[in-house]
Amino acid sequence: MNGMPSIPLLACVVALALKSIYFPRYYVLVRIQAECIPMPILIEELLAHVFGSQTHALTAQFGVWVVSSARFRAFAEQYRDKIRKKVRGTRDPEGLKDLTFELEIAYLLLSERRFVVEYEKGGVGKLRGPDFCVTFRTNTSFNVEVKRLRASAIGHADEPPEYSRIASTACQKIGQLPAGMINILAISSDSERYHASDVAAAMAGLRTRAERKDDPFFTRRGFLGAGDFLKQFQRLSAVLFHTHLAAGDEPAGMLWLNAIARQRLPNDLRNALQRLGQDE
Repeated sequence: MNGMPSIPLLACVVALALKSIYFPRYYVLVRIQAECIPMPILIEELLAHVFGSQTHALTAQFGVWVVSSARFRAFAEQYRDKIRKKVRGTRDPEGLKDLTFELEIAYLLLSERRFVVEYEKGGVGKLRGPDFCVTFRTNTSFNVEVKRLRASAIGHADEPPEYSRIASTACQKIGQLPAGMINILAISSDSERYHASDVAAAMAGLRTRAERKDDPFFTRRGFLGAGDFLKQFQRLSAVLFHTHLAAGDEPAGMLWLNAIARQRLPNDLRNALQRLGQDE
């Protein structure tokens, strides 16, 4: 019934109230905290658990996220062992930047209070699961796969759209996207500025190649052919592109929508994704 406490909480309070007959008041208060109210981990303890006693390059940024967002702090507490394992598994600065972007996407998703975010929930069978599984308004679920573009000696302006790193990333990742779900690919670049037109051109170039049945182009990229690519490409609902460069003409986040996706974004979800990070 509306306004009534949950049965487990009510039973807990009643049981502890009965204890007050036999035990001092301070004991009851301690028991109420221990048994009924989950006690958050101190921020210092959380950072020490994740990063250890030594100074780590990610500690400061992670600490800012934890302090500024109660929802990210709860996320970090829940997945502290997983994050700790990832931190200890980074071998070089590029790997650390990859992990930083992955956690930043979690921070951005959690800035939308209607999103419930799960971290690497797991795949089906041999299929690797997405980085994040998100529930929107309790009845709309979607997946987010994350990829950071590493620095390259070739400027993206010199790349044909279908050969660009954006296009290559799409080819690498769409095979991991489960069918029958809304799937979003989150891409970041911190070395070059990309515009919304670059993302659209890359996706249009791939689609054109597929519709022209350019099988050799796609077999070199691990597909059975153009038809196989097109089938998997339809699992991609959208691309969320995020950049870390100095402010320019484009906003920090760009959302490209796949016009031939089998699972398209509802309007309210699209609007929520477009607003991510704008209030920072």
